[in-house]
Amino acid sequence: MMYQYVHLLSSAAISLPTDLWVPVTKNIRPMRANQFSAGVFYNLHKTYDFSAEAYYKQMDNVIEYRDGVSMFSSSTGWQQRVAMGKGAAYGVELLAQKPSGRLTGWIGYGLSWADRQFPGGEINGGRKFWAKYDNRHKVNLVACYKLTPKIDLNGSWTYYSGNRMTVALEHYETAPLPGDITGDNSYWSDSAETPHFNSRNNYRMSDYHRLDIGFNFYRPKKSGRMGIWNLSVYNAYCRLNPMIAYPGNTETPAGEGREPAVKKPVMLEYSIFPLIPSFSYTYKF
Repeated sequence: MMYQYVHLLSSAAISLPTDLWVPVTKNIRPMRANQFSAGVFYNLHKTYDFSAEAYYKQMDNVIEYRDGVSMFSSSTGWQQRVAMGKGAAYGVELLAQKPSGRLTGWIGYGLSWADRQFPGGEINGGRKFWAKYDNRHKVNLVACYKLTPKIDLNGSWTYYSGNRMTVALEHYETAPLPGDITGDNSYWSDSAETPHFNSRNNYRMSDYHRLDIGFNFYRPKKSGRMGIWNLSVYNAYCRLNPMIAYPGNTETPAGEGREPAVKKPVMLEYSIFPLIPSFSYTYKF
């Protein structure tokens, strides 16, 4: 049994890194979790380690923004914009690793589920829904190879199913309303579209994956201390992982002898982090 006295508050309408850590208050109780896990572990020839674990985690007093409330609103405090409910997370995790030798590393795979429910009806009408970070599949591959005693090459590849977010998959067009119809000033108000959200976190974004690589150059000092230069590349193959999504349209242009242009509704996704090189220096003493 665990208690957590800070809450992670995420927006369901946007998948940018806008998560907040908020404290426990008089009205916001600490999150409580009961976690059960079991696993098996095996060592092969004192060189390779294998493990498999299953877990189930039941949570109370989790918080999320209420339906219809904006995270950017400044008219009310954050405590009035959130609701408290319960959740669950469960799955299995597999791990294989080689901790010694010239080539070291590990590979891990996780199959997981995470859901939320707010019985008071403030979110999703009280119905159960998938959490924002309900990433069904996760894969992590890490390797480090010593080219020489003073130079090593390391790389890591990360993959997981896309985060969930809430989007309007349907829109209703409201009828125009009559305005001033006296004399020559008669007019009608413009029609408008009203979005309809059938469920919280009803859309899963595209899968996320990237490769990071780097070189470490070790420079021992006479005093026994160590200097390390690092050259690395984040997202080496420039995968444009989506950070935000919204409904849009693609248009098929009209051609000679064909029907007029046709618009097809699609989900548009945008990215903000391409390939990023970096370098750093570490001094150990």
